[in-house]
Amino acid sequence: MLSIKFHMENVAFEDDPEGETVRILKGIIGKIQAAGSHSAYGACMDINGNKIGQWFYDPPEQEENEEEDE
Repeated sequence: MLSIKFHMENVAFEDDPEGETVRILKGIIGKIQAAGSHSAYGACMDINGNKIGQWFYDPPEQEENEEEDE
């Protein structure tokens, strides 16, 4: 499961809302990649250092592939 929620009603989004959104999402992507197959979570921070939301990542459990040798 991946959940991301942040508010965009502040000055950090006034000039370039798309750019600020992409910057935040890239930061989340980096943290998920660093977590590997583990859960991760954190605060969404705008460019001015304000906490504007949060995110949570809980990867699905992967089944081990069991192959039978015949």
